[in-house]
Amino acid sequence: MSTIHELENTIDVETPLGYAKAIAWIDYGSQTNTVWKVVFYKDGSVRNFYDDDIRVYPNRMDGGEIETKFPSNQQFIKGLKHHFGPKSEDWMDKQYKPGYEATVTSGMFFEWYPNLTGVWEQDKEAFVHEMKQIEKRMKK
Repeated sequence: MSTIHELENTIDVETPLGYAKAIAWIDYGSQTNTVWKVVFYKDGSVRNFYDDDIRVYPNRMDGGEIETKFPSNQQFIKGLKHHFGPKSEDWMDKQYKPGYEATVTSGMFFEWYPNLTGVWEQDKEAFVHEMKQIEKRMKK
């Protein structure tokens, strides 16, 4: 049985694709991670992420501070005592743009990614998300 919970107060989160606000979560049961529905601040796009793919920002009014260093999972689990700031977006350019450009020039780009445009600035979030999903499957 699934449970969908719409949040009355949004929660600021960091995702693999950038800074966003969580608007709802979906619990599919004990066999699947909770899925968070988020809206990105920079463009208003909506995406879903498993709970182990996001981090919650602290509330400064409650004494939370944002550090510039991304915490380890162990630090995060210890009650969000070590908080962090948004990652610079240039990590996407450094890590994934060369693969994107190679794919575009391969002639197979639009066959493999029919929903993308072939323009890095427009496609990078979707492309990085797709690459992260592939990396996750390959680890299993």
